[in-house]
Amino acid sequence: MAQSKQLALRTGGNGSHKPHGSRARARQRAFLKALRRNPNITAACAIARIPRRSVYDLRAADETFAAKWDEALDASVDEVEAKAFKIAKEGDNQMIQFVLKAHRPSIYRETSRMEIDARACGVLLLPQKEDKEP
Repeated sequence: MAQSKQLALRTGGNGSHKPHGSRARARQRAFLKALRRNPNITAACAIARIPRRSVYDLRAADETFAAKWDEALDASVDEVEAKAFKIAKEGDNQMIQFVLKAHRPSIYRETSRMEIDARACGVLLLPQKEDKEP
């Protein structure tokens, strides 16, 4: 790598003398702040000017960053959930149904159940469909 490119990586590329690590941490903080406002990874990456792949690599490598990521998402979703409760309390029938299904699934969620008995499993051969005119 050319010496000027190495210098750009260490100084941030714009002539500032901040170490590369502090600039990366600032971008991580910007990403987490954006994620807290809007639980959209792509949008948070754009705001923080971090490639999407980079944040996923960092998440996999850094447990602290991963925990902060989860906290930011939870905070953002909590805010949306609070708004959903407010709308439901104001009488929006669809939102009432959504909130009840989400928080009282044993009572309100529509469920279906399918059981498979391994003893009855096997190969079922069906005859070939005949071509008949209607």
